[in-house]
Amino acid sequence: MKRFIAIVLAIMTLSSALVAQSSAATSDGVHGYAPCDCNDDGVVNMKDVLLLRRLVGGAVESKEIDLLAADCNGDGAVNMKDVLYLRRVLAGDEEPETNNADGKYRVGVVSFGGRNISRYDILIPEDADRCVKNSASILSDRVRRACGIKLNTITDRSASQGYVIEYRYDAEGAYDLGTDGYRVTVDGDVTLLCGGMRGALYATYYFLEQFVGYRFLDEDVVYVYEAERVDTPDGFEDVEIPQIVYRAVSDDTTNGDNFSYLRLNAVDGSGSRGASSRDYGGGVGTLYIHAHSYAYQMAGWENAYNHKWIDEQGLHNKQPCLTDESTYEKIVDFNYNLYLERLGYGYVPGFDFTQISCSPNDNTNFCTCERCKAVYAEEGSISGTVFRLANRVAETQRETMPGVDTYTIAYWDARKPPKYTRPVDTVCVCYCFGGCNNHTYDHTEQCEEAGGNPRLPSVAWDGSKTNNTNVDDMKYFRQWCELTNNIYTWYYSCSYGYYISPSPNVLNIYNDMKTLAAVGAAGCYYEGGGGRFSFEPLRNYLASRMMWDPYMPEEEFESYLDEFLIIWYGAGWRYIKEYLYIQNRAGDLKGCWTNNFDWPWDMYDKEYFGSEYGRICALFDAAYAAAETEVERARVRNTSVHAHFLGLSASYERDFVNGDDAAREEYSRRYADLWNYMKNEAYLKDVREGAFRALSFCEMPGGLENLPKTPSDVRDTMTWLFENDYSYTGSRVN
Repeated sequence: MKRFIAIVLAIMTLSSALVAQSSAATSDGVHGYAPCDCNDDGVVNMKDVLLLRRLVGGAVESKEIDLLAADCNGDGAVNMKDVLYLRRVLAGDEEPETNNADGKYRVGVVSFGGRNISRYDILIPEDADRCVKNSASILSDRVRRACGIKLNTITDRSASQGYVIEYRYDAEGAYDLGTDGYRVTVDGDVTLLCGGMRGALYATYYFLEQFVGYRFLDEDVVYVYEAERVDTPDGFEDVEIPQIVYRAVSDDTTNGDNFSYLRLNAVDGSGSRGASSRDYGGGVGTLYIHAHSYAYQMAGWENAYNHKWIDEQGLHNKQPCLTDESTYEKIVDFNYNLYLERLGYGYVPGFDFTQISCSPNDNTNFCTCERCKAVYAEEGSISGTVFRLANRVAETQRETMPGVDTYTIAYWDARKPPKYTRPVDTVCVCYCFGGCNNHTYDHTEQCEEAGGNPRLPSVAWDGSKTNNTNVDDMKYFRQWCELTNNIYTWYYSCSYGYYISPSPNVLNIYNDMKTLAAVGAAGCYYEGGGGRFSFEPLRNYLASRMMWDPYMPEEEFESYLDEFLIIWYGAGWRYIKEYLYIQNRAGDLKGCWTNNFDWPWDMYDKEYFGSEYGRICALFDAAYAAAETEVERARVRNTSVHAHFLGLSASYERDFVNGDDAAREEYSRRYADLWNYMKNEAYLKDVREGAFRALSFCEMPGGLENLPKTPSDVRDTMTWLFENDYSYTGSRVN
C-alpha cells in the first residue's frame, strides 16, 4: 500500500528537509510556495523568465503557470514588472520575498506532478451535503496551516484557475465505496471519489496525511512533518474501503474532532454527535444507551434520566425476567418514546443513529424462574432468553422504526450462543470477550498451556465451572459469526482497577484485531482507559489504525508504533519502545489474567519487573534527557509514573528493607520524586478530571487517603491503594 511507503519515508526523514537543487536560485527555507519558480520545476532560471514573458504577452494560458510564484514582486498582479524583477533575481540584484520569514510554516511546497498546490481550487458539487462542505473547509484550513496557501472552494469548474481538487460522489457505485470508502487519483487534477456518508471526510484526512505530511495522534496532538517540497506524481491512485464497518474507541483522548482524525465512525450513547453530526456524515451506533439498557427500560420513561432512582431500585445489579410479557412491553414502549423524542430533536434514523438498544445489565444475576430456566435448558445457554427477547423486540421495531437495528450484547453467561435461536437480520450482536487478556486470540493454545485464570472461575447457569481462557471465547465467537453477519466485538484494553497500573498488552492489538476481522467481526467497540500515566493514547491510535485496515502487514503496524513514539516522545523514543517490550514481557510471564478484574501483581511478574527496575529507570532517564521540548519531557515523565509505581513496589523489600545504604538512598530518592510529582501535579489533576478511576471495588477510602502524608513515609507503593479485601501486594485474595 502506498501509504505504508510514505510512513516509512516519513520516519526516515523526520526533522529533515527534502531540498530541491537549483542552478541559478534556490528557496531560502520553508516558505509556503516557491517565489519566481513559475513552472514549478524546483529551479529558478531563464525558463521561468521565458514562461512569464509568454504569459504577459498572451502566448500561454494561466493554467500553464504558477500564478502565485509568478507574482515575483508580491504586488498582487502579474505583469512586466514581475519579468523585470525576475531578471534582477537571476542577476543577483534581488532576493525573492517569501511568506514565511518567521518560519511559520512546516512545509515549503505541496505539489502534484510538479504543479504547486497554489494553482489548485477545491471543487465540490453544487448539491454538496454538509459533510462535503465541512471536508473542503478542513482541507483548505489544514493546507493553509501547513504551507501558507489558502485554497478557494468553488462549485463551477469554469471558475477554477486551472487545476482542481475535486470531491465527487461515487454515484454509480462503480467502486463499491459504501459509506466510508474513497478513491484518490492524481492526474493533473486531484480527484477524491467518495463513498456515500463519510467518504469525503476520510478522504480529506488521507489527503492531508499522504500529500501534505500531517499525523493526527489524538485530540491535542496534530503533527506536520517538516519538508522543503512534497510532490505527488501524476498517475497516483489509491482506494481504501474499511473492513470494519463500526469503529469506536471509548476514551477521553478521542473526544472532539479526533474521532474523524482516526477514521472512527461511532455515534455516542446519547444518539450521534448532536447537530454537528451533519458536518461529519452521521455515524453508526446506538441511540441513548450503548449497552446495559434493561435498567433504564425497566425504570420506565418517567425515570429514564433519573440515575439515582435507578440505583436506589438496584436495577443495575440484576437482570429482569426476560420471559415476562411486561419486560417486552416496557422495552418496546421505552424505545419507541425515545425514538419519537429524538425525531423531535431532528435526528434522522440511519444517519444520526442506526441502532437502538435491548441489552443485558452489567451483572450475572439472571432470572431463575421456571420459565427462564426451561429456556436455558432448551437452548443450553442463558443467551436463549436474551436473544429470544431481542428477536421479538426487533420484529416489532422493524415496523415502528424502519431502518433501525436492535442492538444487544452477548455478555457474561450469555456469551455462549443458543442452540436453536438465530438472531434475526435486524439484531446486531456485540460479543463481549471475557477470557484472557494476556494471550492473543490467534493463539488460544497458550491459554491451555497456562491453565487459564485460577482467580476468576466462571460459573455457568447449570453450576458448572471453567477457568477463563480464550479457548471458549473464540469458540463462542466463531459460532456467533456463523449465526449472523451483523456482529461486533467489545474489546477490553485497559486495567479497570487502577489506571496507574496499565495492562501490559499493547502489542496484542495487531494479532487480536487481525484475528477478529478474519473470523467475521463487522464492528469493534474498543474500550480504552483514561489518564496519561500509561500508553493509552498509543493504544487508541494503534487500535484505530487496525480497525480501518486490520489486514495491514505487521511491518506497517510497527511503523505506526514507531512513528507515534517518535512524535510523542521525541529523540528518546527508542528508550520508551525498549521499556514497552519490558512491560509486555512482564505480563507474558504471568500466564492468564483478565484486565477488568485482576490487579497489578496478577498481571505483572513482580520478580521480573523488580529485576529490570534499574534498567527501566535508566531508560526513562535517557528518554527525558534526549527530549528537546517541555512537552516531550512532560510526556516522558507522565508515562514513567506507572513504571516507577510498579518498580518501587517490586524492589521495596530488596532495596529499601534489605538493601545497603546506597540502595536505600537511591530508593528513597526515587520514592520522594514519585510522591512529589503525584501529590502536587499529575496525579491530583487526573483525579479532578475524572480520568483516574477509583472504583468502589478498589477499596480506596476517601479517594486519596492512603497516600503517605510526606515523602519520608517510605513504604511499598502498592499500599497506597490496596487494603482490606486485597493483599499487601495488590493481588486478589481468593
